[in-house]
Amino acid sequence: MKNIFQNLSCQQWRTSSWKNLLVFAIVLMVNFSQQLLEAQTPKIQPKNNNISASKKNTEISISTEEFATFPDGEKGLSKFLKQNIECKKGTVNGRVYASFTVNKSGMLTDIKLIKGLNSINDKEVLRVLKLSPKWRPAKINGKPIDTQFTLPVSFSKD
Repeated sequence: MKNIFQNLSCQQWRTSSWKNLLVFAIVLMVNFSQQLLEAQTPKIQPKNNNISASKKNTEISISTEEFATFPDGEKGLSKFLKQNIECKKGTVNGRVYASFTVNKSGMLTDIKLIKGLNSINDKEVLRVLKLSPKWRPAKINGKPIDTQFTLPVSFSKD
């Protein structure tokens, strides 16, 4: 039987084998990574005109018919914040991120900071959000639901 590597020197054969082994290992890792990613990705299927992700008999709604909104929309929210936020001594320029829940009745609950600047800016954002009028709650199938909301509030001293 004729050796298929007889025309290759020892060094060429070793280099060729290592290249083949390296290519095989890379292909194997890519294939394994794709299978692992597919196994960890939840399957999303439409259900009752809402999109739901289902895993272990738990449904998570990721779609709403109507999002929670401030009474006069984004412009109204901006106006409300400008009228109520006071730039006190020690206020710095930057952005504070606050999180809250707009409940079924439109009230803000669970108000907390996600990322703050300093105690003065942070307290001012929390104070003003507690003054907020009722929002229009989010709805699914025409029924109000509680929703989480994140709001960035920018401070700029002129």
